[in-house]
Amino acid sequence: MSWNDPSVKDEWMAKNQKIFGPKIVDGALNMQLAIEEQVAAVASRIPGARRLTPPDTDEHGFPKLRIKDPAEAFKKVQNEYGGAWVDIKDMARCTLVVEEETQVSTALNLLKHHFRAGAGTGIVFTEEKIITGSESWNKAGYSGWTIFVSKQGHKAEIQVNTPMIMYAKSLPEFTKTYENRVEEMKKRFPAVPGGIGHKLYEVSRSPKHEQSKRDAHAVASKLYYGYFRSSATPYDPADEVLGHLALCEVIKLGLVKDWHSIPIRPRRAGVTEPPGRSRSYGQPPPRPPWLPPG
Repeated sequence: MSWNDPSVKDEWMAKNQKIFGPKIVDGALNMQLAIEEQVAAVASRIPGARRLTPPDTDEHGFPKLRIKDPAEAFKKVQNEYGGAWVDIKDMARCTLVVEEETQVSTALNLLKHHFRAGAGTGIVFTEEKIITGSESWNKAGYSGWTIFVSKQGHKAEIQVNTPMIMYAKSLPEFTKTYENRVEEMKKRFPAVPGGIGHKLYEVSRSPKHEQSKRDAHAVASKLYYGYFRSSATPYDPADEVLGHLALCEVIKLGLVKDWHSIPIRPRRAGVTEPPGRSRSYGQPPPRPPWLPPG
């Protein structure tokens, strides 16, 4: 018998699922509570920082586990880890949100120090992953600062992010902690609605969709996240051109059906309006040269 024999591989994956799947899920429940407590402790040391946890209710208001959905985890384990449940890193996860991007480096260093071996938490830092959104391979423009930790073989993911990107990525997670800041974000980023970033990213990377659909979502994602990253502080207006372009793309994808956009008055260097004329609703500005035709 050989590992190249599909029946042998299928049998191994079935046994792995039966033995390790339930153990990883049970361990993730305890790990979730542990990292939530420890990340809250780190957040208390950073001015304005907050800990965000995954929602504990679904879109209909019914209770759900804060760990990764076991059915989704099963698919991920089969597709990305060859059936090895012990390799999944994000069954338990939470986010440390800092007010400004300038605080991200501080937050990462504090987390790594807090979870260092011998610190007494029982949870140990194992690795970090930093994505800026500008990488050549990163067609969707997704960004993130992430560390991974482990405790007795159970792993967890801790992200560091800003309120702007969290608002763009997931409204349920954002409103759970920042319910009184939704209107603030709408005023600061009026061109597009928040909360559709994760959908754009997931479709752009999912092999179950046609490549053309993945590419279209990647283009929209890059513009969408670029718009939210264009305002580094509350005193720096978001790039209206990026916002309008992002709106056009998400409307084409059917993700936004009725959204009140803003008149476009580009503030980019070298982009000016003809005298006596301004762009109005529904008139997109010229597409940047790096965008595909469409």
